[in-house]
Amino acid sequence: MNYDERLNKMESQIIELKFQLKIMQSIVMCKPPEWAEAALKTARENGMHESPYGGGLDYYRLISYLNAKGIL
Repeated sequence: MNYDERLNKMESQIIELKFQLKIMQSIVMCKPPEWAEAALKTARENGMHESPYGGGLDYYRLISYLNAKGIL
């Protein structure tokens, strides 16, 4: 493989990795959904702090579940 081919291959890989990272970030670090706002408010009032990067849907589901069960 010559220099130009290697460079083109690496550029393609970088573009693909950037795309994959963007998809992963949209899943893991999303904005709080509307349905979780009440639970997040309760969690904050009880001393819980969110990540500065946002939370994933699993976090918001867990907080909502704990709030619904009266655990927060």
